[in-house]
Amino acid sequence: QESWNFGIIQSPFYKQAQIFINAIAIPAFCFISGYLYEYFRINFNKYKNTLQFISSKAKRLIVPYIIWYCYIMYFFPGRCNLFGIFYSIDHLWFLLMLMWCFLFSSLCIKFLEKSPLILDIIIFLGFSFLFIIGNHFNLLPSFLCLNMFVLYFPAFFLGILFAKYNVTD
Repeated sequence: QESWNFGIIQSPFYKQAQIFINAIAIPAFCFISGYLYEYFRINFNKYKNTLQFISSKAKRLIVPYIIWYCYIMYFFPGRCNLFGIFYSIDHLWFLLMLMWCFLFSSLCIKFLEKSPLILDIIIFLGFSFLFIIGNHFNLLPSFLCLNMFVLYFPAFFLGILFAKYNVTD
């Protein structure tokens, strides 16, 4: 059987552009999510009730994750199993990663409100270092997409810092 090895998908330029866009898109989205979270929390007094915030995010992120996972499991049998829900498939990892970012940030927000700039920078560098070491030695668990959380949390946290210190003004 002959395969179709032509077209834009086989173009080296397209492949390089795709790698470049993927390297920018998710970190940029995480940065914007972190920025907007902190911006609305500071300027509009939102998200003050941590339990209510976490519940709201779970409804918006975890419930769709479970629904889509069940959909994929039902309509594409053999593609995943029941225990795969703890490891994600396809694009669904993003929902778990974002939930971890919001959960971690909201649980640490009281500490982050009072932390000085130098400590915030050290925390950012610490998470960046954790990502580099964990990724290099493959130490990060894929369970519940914790590896993706560690990968993209520095961008999310940087967004929080930009909003906290009004860097965009």
